[in-house]
Amino acid sequence: MADNFRSNKDEVFHRLKAGYERNVLAAILLWHGAIGRRMQRGPTRTGRVYKVPGTSVEYVASAEGESPAVRTGLLVQSYDTDLGPTVGRVGTPEKYGLHLERGTENIAPRPVIREAFNDARDAIEQELRREIE
Repeated sequence: MADNFRSNKDEVFHRLKAGYERNVLAAILLWHGAIGRRMQRGPTRTGRVYKVPGTSVEYVASAEGESPAVRTGLLVQSYDTDLGPTVGRVGTPEKYGLHLERGTENIAPRPVIREAFNDARDAIEQELRREIE
């Protein structure tokens, strides 16, 4: 009887891991999308009005506590995702992104990462709870 037994633990582990990674990736992509929406459309900005350098196009800068405004699009386009074996991350390699997120001695914070997560929290949690097939 024992000769007929075949373990499928490796296959089960592989499916669970793949399902978990799909769920985490879906959650991270929701978070990433919320960053773009918050920066591009965002809440109504209350900062100063500037012109995009070299153009006649005006934009409203972010005020203290608001997500960064999009002037050229370089910062919002720099946000990317990273999926590791047990964690997913969203961020930007641009140093001024960190300065805006946390603030400096001269600039009050203009956070977007935490607020974008909060915007998408319900959908993110739903993806992380999704049943693995």
